[in-house]
Amino acid sequence: MSVVTLLEWQDHFRTEDACQKYLFQQRWPKGFVCPQCQCTSYWTGQRSDRTTPLYECAGCGHQASLTAETLFHRTKVALQVCFFSHFSGCRRQRGSALVLSRELGLRYGTAPLLHHNIQQAIKARNAHYQLGSLVELGDTYFGEVSHGEGKRGQGTNQDPMIVDVSFNSPGHPRHIFMDAVLNLKKDTVLEVLPQSANRIPRCVA
Repeated sequence: MSVVTLLEWQDHFRTEDACQKYLFQQRWPKGFVCPQCQCTSYWTGQRSDRTTPLYECAGCGHQASLTAETLFHRTKVALQVCFFSHFSGCRRQRGSALVLSRELGLRYGTAPLLHHNIQQAIKARNAHYQLGSLVELGDTYFGEVSHGEGKRGQGTNQDPMIVDVSFNSPGHPRHIFMDAVLNLKKDTVLEVLPQSANRIPRCVA
């Protein structure tokens, strides 16, 4: 499924039942199969401390959960809220747990967990990206100036970063990776280069 707009997302996951059906299809594309005995018959039950049903195997009694081995494992938050928080967070890729709690009306104690899960989802997705074609490596600095007007270049008190950028054949940027480093000394940069090399077939320094 490819969802690109908020309206499409809301139409597809308009109810809690729709979210549960989607997870069921992702977990058991050909129908329920017990992970213990491979039986395909089951009963459903509900725990008071969970928002999603349990699927109990009719053969061996093993209980399987929709959210097991997912970012929503053991969640006490409605799946609609979980789904939308990830949709919103992965599109925005920035913001804080406080922003999330305000947007979704969550307690601040709940929001940090969802925010952490969003970051893990983004990290897992980005791990599939590979830099290709022509790649350039460089360095830069990020962060606000902590005092005075600050300095530029290597005299700055901002955080140094190693940046890898890949370009397509017309020369437009495609993907970018940034690695935070302690400094831009030769030994530090050489430690990061093998990680960058795993992402690129060839590079231009």
